[in-house]
Amino acid sequence: MTARYSILAVDRHGWIPSTLELSAGSCGALAFGVISLRGRGTVLARGEFAGERWGSACGFPATVPDGYEVIALDTARGEYRFVSVAAKEIMAAIQRMRRGKQSGAPQGKTVTDEIWTCVSCGWRSMSRGGDTAGWKGVQVSPGDIDFVYFCNKAACQPALGRAIERAKVNWGYSEAAETEPGEGLPMPMVTNKR
Repeated sequence: MTARYSILAVDRHGWIPSTLELSAGSCGALAFGVISLRGRGTVLARGEFAGERWGSACGFPATVPDGYEVIALDTARGEYRFVSVAAKEIMAAIQRMRRGKQSGAPQGKTVTDEIWTCVSCGWRSMSRGGDTAGWKGVQVSPGDIDFVYFCNKAACQPALGRAIERAKVNWGYSEAAETEPGEGLPMPMVTNKR
C-alpha cells in the first residue's frame, strides 16, 4: 500500500513543491520518500520513521504559509519536517497503514471471505465456491445495503417467497396486502460478516 501527497519541503533556498510517498517499511516502521517536483524529480529525503507529530511550527526553519500545517516524522537521523495543506489526511493515512500492517502471523486466504447465513434455518456458508449454489439473496428495502440470504432447502423456500413479496412492496412493485398481525416475515437482524 502506497500513498502520495503534495507537500512543501524546505531547504536553504526556500520552499520546494514536492511529493510525499508513504509505504510499508520494516520492523513496525513506515517508509517515506520526498521527491522534488522541480527539475527531474530529485529525491530530497528518504528513510523510515517510527513516530509522527503534526500541528506545531515550533523550531521550523522558515515561516509557515497560511493554511499549511507542519508534520514531523521521527527518523533514525532525527526529525524530518515539512508542511502540507493535507496534514489531517496524511496523518489518517499513516494510521491506516499502521493498522494494516500484519502482526506477523500468516493469515489464510479465506479470512476476508463473506459468510452468508440463511435467515430461515441459520445455515452458514462462504459466499465463494460451490457451497452457495442455489442460494438466493433479497434486498428487502432500498435503504438496506446488505442482502438477506436463503439456502436452497425446500423448507426455506416459503420464507424466501415471503421475503420477495415484502421486497416488492418496499420497492414499490406491488400494493401492500392486508395482513393479519403476526403474519409477515420475521426478518431478524443478521450480519453477513464474521
